[in-house]
Amino acid sequence: WYQKQDIIKSLVNNKLGQTTKIYARNCETRLVNSIEARNFHTTNHINGYVNSSVSVGLFYENNLVMVCSLAKSRFNKEYEYEITRLSSLLNHSVVGGFSKIVSFIKKLNILSICSYADRRFGEGEVYLRAGFSFIKTTVPNYWYYRQDVGFKNRMHYQKTKLKRFSNYDINKTEYQIMTE
Repeated sequence: WYQKQDIIKSLVNNKLGQTTKIYARNCETRLVNSIEARNFHTTNHINGYVNSSVSVGLFYENNLVMVCSLAKSRFNKEYEYEITRLSSLLNHSVVGGFSKIVSFIKKLNILSICSYADRRFGEGEVYLRAGFSFIKTTVPNYWYYRQDVGFKNRMHYQKTKLKRFSNYDINKTEYQIMTE
């Protein structure tokens, strides 16, 4: 709440149906460069930006209103790409936006895509509506919290990345190092 009030308010407004609706049929689909994608996700996604190799945007009246970013699949190598972020402009919902983006992605010669829904914020219905198949529910992820940086996904603090910490000790676990 302290670091992402605007995004949280937008999420709540969206759940209450109190956002400005834009219809995907009125939008133009095109590739978005990494700087645009980074700026958009940082401003509009609760988890900010994550490195991606392909980003597709929807533009309404030449304004970017939705971005979907993909990278080589990190966790399930049965799929070529993974959706790493999907963001809509704060206080806006793009009706049919994700389906329109998926149609565009199919033209990019990307053979297979997977994604994960953060069930703190929804059930992943947008994926089902766009033709994705539900495979399984994975165990919840865990996060670390520091007052100066907020919540950070555990992926930022895998043991191999902790060598920069002064208390790093090969004999300690990730949890021990992070707790200290």
